[in-house]
Amino acid sequence: TARSPSPGRAWRTVGSTCLLVTLSVVAYPPRIAGGRWRLLTAHSGKPVAVTCRAEGRPPPTIAWVLANKTHVSDSSAGNNDVRVEPDGTLIIKEATVYDRGLYTCMAKNPAGTDTLVVKLQVVAAPPAILEEKRERVEGTMGENLKLPCTVTGNPRPAVHWVLFDGTVVKPLQFVNGKLFLFANGTLHLSTVAPADSGSYECIATSSTGSDRRWWNICDDIVTSGWGLTKMVTSYI
Repeated sequence: TARSPSPGRAWRTVGSTCLLVTLSVVAYPPRIAGGRWRLLTAHSGKPVAVTCRAEGRPPPTIAWVLANKTHVSDSSAGNNDVRVEPDGTLIIKEATVYDRGLYTCMAKNPAGTDTLVVKLQVVAAPPAILEEKRERVEGTMGENLKLPCTVTGNPRPAVHWVLFDGTVVKPLQFVNGKLFLFANGTLHLSTVAPADSGSYECIATSSTGSDRRWWNICDDIVTSGWGLTKMVTSYI
């Protein structure tokens, strides 16, 4: 509305511009991919990775409640056994039967919370002998020979050997003055002779099962630059 100038004053009408800005901030609560319940089976002694991927705005933070009720996140103090990756994945370095139970992933942001419950089952790993079948070991007659038997499993398997004549050799046991079983499962034969020819069986056992390998020692003749030399060839 125009106004009359006051006596003795000049009046000027000045135009103005108005800018209306509407700021819309959209936030939505976290949503964990893959549902809210999961069953996971792991082998004892092996690492376990439990994923928990969540979307939301702003991006949610992720924390885990372990089976023993401990809370961990990617910002938790360093733990060599359990940690959370930046993407929310829970890592258990080496699972044991004591890690069985319910694990809860919690994704949070200012708009809300979502949870995922994972039931972790930890099963024992049965014994396994790592040497391949038909593996060969050669040695000279009259010298020492080692037959390897490397085992894995959880609980740790016990190893013993059974010879062709029924002799049983247990760890750290010296038998007949020439047989010795190392703690790692390797059988040591001193001064191999033709009489040692035959089958040698390595047996690994635990509460979860057993595994076995057979070695045969035979008296082979091979030609060398010095003439005929007797050799021992062992194979599974």
